[in-house]
Amino acid sequence: MNKVSNVLDLEGHFNSILILEPHIIDHPLMKFLIIVSALISLISCAPSKQLVNLPSDSDNAENSTIYVIRDSRCANLVTANIYSNEQQIGKLKSRSYLTWSTNQKSINLLSEAGPSSELHLYLKPGETYYVRHGFNIFEGVLRATPTLSQILKEEGKAILEKLKSPVVAENL
Repeated sequence: MNKVSNVLDLEGHFNSILILEPHIIDHPLMKFLIIVSALISLISCAPSKQLVNLPSDSDNAENSTIYVIRDSRCANLVTANIYSNEQQIGKLKSRSYLTWSTNQKSINLLSEAGPSSELHLYLKPGETYYVRHGFNIFEGVLRATPTLSQILKEEGKAILEKLKSPVVAENL
């Protein structure tokens, strides 16, 4: 008889898992599904790829620092292209973030992941801004629309501690 068990993962979340009887795992279709599930898990663990330099400590007085945070597990396989004033900042993956500094007074953030979402921010030099990236799910799991929303500094800092750092592209 199959059983469902709750397991506490490394991040402190409870996950329900199905414990299958041994003869079910021997079925070819079940083996295929296990392999596909493992591959999906590996792909979704990859960090975001940043296409601009990370902010430096010397930038803080004259520039604003922006973090776009994707802490959700929703739409794990979807990578969102993030733009600031039409310049691509990077490719944002699940459970990761992008960060950069700018001397601009305002920016228009754009997330493209099939459909797109925009957020306009007015910036002050020396300030840090945190933006949460998420997805609204429509029509079951067949369509996800990205969302961008500014969050409080305290909330942003707490979330960042749990996420993977971006990998900066070479040749910058």
